[in-house]
Amino acid sequence: TTAPHPTHFLAQDLINYAYMDTDTMNRAPDLSPGDPAPPDGFSNSPLEAAGLPKVEELPLQPPAPSYKWINLVVLTLLLSPLMAGCVVALSLWGAEIAAAEPAFIWGLWGLLALLMLWPLWQFGANLVKAYGLRERDVTLRSGLFLRGLTTQPILRIQHVELKRGPLERWFGLATLKLFNAGNHTVAIPGLPLERAKAMRQFIIDHGDINHHG
Repeated sequence: TTAPHPTHFLAQDLINYAYMDTDTMNRAPDLSPGDPAPPDGFSNSPLEAAGLPKVEELPLQPPAPSYKWINLVVLTLLLSPLMAGCVVALSLWGAEIAAAEPAFIWGLWGLLALLMLWPLWQFGANLVKAYGLRERDVTLRSGLFLRGLTTQPILRIQHVELKRGPLERWFGLATLKLFNAGNHTVAIPGLPLERAKAMRQFIIDHGDINHHG
């Protein structure tokens, strides 16, 4: 007896599929006794985009008021020697430089303007920076013109660090760093020390972290 060609089975399957009724095609597959049952309360219903919660509406808290002023003063002091060098060069040799290399004198003016605007830029960025803590995630807003909104699920956090530099210790501030499984870090700076400690303890004691790790 000659064995049926494999294409015979493929053609038969296509015929059977064509005659399947709609109820059979849309019916959920039957679970055999050995298959795991779905967990209690499990659902996977479609959601409307208009009804989804918006993280933009989450009430966010800014860092401590002193944080932005500390950064402004420190950055200005660090850039002061460069600004002074530009001013001295323009005052003493500006005419000679302009006569010999006009493009170079414009470069000096541009560098001086950049050094003066940089602290103000950072000050504005620190005004925008804010954070929010919910039951299951942490959100950080940052960026002056390129606005960013990062939400870190607490379930994904693997490590929490509380960092304090010399100035942060002096002013009673701290930076909370959250490390997730993808080696991504979310840093929340300018937190009052007690608040940073409370947030760190909340994340460490969180049920999701204890349950999964």
